[in-house]
Amino acid sequence: MPRHAANLRGQLMRPSAVVRIVVSIAALASFGAGLVAYVSGQVPAGENLPLAGAVLVLIAAITRRYGISLPGNGFSSYVLGVMLFAILDRGWTFAALVAPFAMLVGDVLLRRLSIRTALGNAAHLTAGTTFVGLMYARLSGTMAAGGPVFTPDNAWIIALTVILLPIIVNGTFYLELALGQTIAWVDARLTLRWESIIYFVSAALALGWLAVAHANIPFATRLLLLTVLALSTAGSLYVLRLGVRADELSDAEFQSLAEKTNLYVKALNAVQSAERSYDRYTSWVDVKKGPTGKERYISYGLYEISKPSVDDVKQAAQKGPQLKPALPELDATIVRLAESFSALEPLVKKANDYYDQEDYKDD
Repeated sequence: MPRHAANLRGQLMRPSAVVRIVVSIAALASFGAGLVAYVSGQVPAGENLPLAGAVLVLIAAITRRYGISLPGNGFSSYVLGVMLFAILDRGWTFAALVAPFAMLVGDVLLRRLSIRTALGNAAHLTAGTTFVGLMYARLSGTMAAGGPVFTPDNAWIIALTVILLPIIVNGTFYLELALGQTIAWVDARLTLRWESIIYFVSAALALGWLAVAHANIPFATRLLLLTVLALSTAGSLYVLRLGVRADELSDAEFQSLAEKTNLYVKALNAVQSAERSYDRYTSWVDVKKGPTGKERYISYGLYEISKPSVDDVKQAAQKGPQLKPALPELDATIVRLAESFSALEPLVKKANDYYDQEDYKDD
């Protein structure tokens, strides 16, 4: 046997390659079965199938663009929530057609991953989603396109679907990584925790979107609820990304970040003394015309900026930028703030003395 043929055979017989091949075949079969089911009429296309599919592909692709990197090779996004929506909305056939396009558009066009990597991700998503969707159908789960989904009899089927979807899709993905001796995670518990949190948030949002999309409610109410869901989706991603970042930090890094944050917050609180002084001044003078010396409450003057306040801002500017993590824009801003605040303090003191000693009477 030629050497290159032997090497190829050896690569194909590796456990990770076997998993990849099996998942890829399952994904192709899933996509083909879904396509045949629609073309042959075995599954009714329903209203606006192409439009619904295109919208869901776009949404799923965007979730990949704004996903969250986890330690090692982990990457989590709301794409499974979109697949849950697809299953509950129109069934496994719809999900089987949406999944590969969603992953390819999201990973190739938006995340700029290689086509090979994107195809691998698409295979895991398509095969796993179709498997869970078929299970949902076999258990007589109802679809939103054909009737009410959120009924007591369907609740346990939805719950089972929600639980199994990440286990199947993520399970095959991480199994391939582990068998390929690729670092699948740096901290297995950290990865599992955040994969679970991100998925269950996306699942909750998917159920919310599905309920609002098919609810029999006035247009204005639907629009309001959709706006709330959109804001919740974006806000939850922001919070989760911060949470993952904080969880990844070592104790030393976390302490450094906490110290830096405390310094900057203390500096911002100190700067408020300048705002209070200005408010005191504007309480009795017309700032557009300036003081005339005849104001009724001219003796109010303005407050001094205390030396401790100036010291707090200076300390933040001197020590903060040296602490990790580096925050270039914020670090530079705090330095400029300290310079301006230090220059302002003697000017405010001079003005305070002017009014406190009633020197304005001599003018």
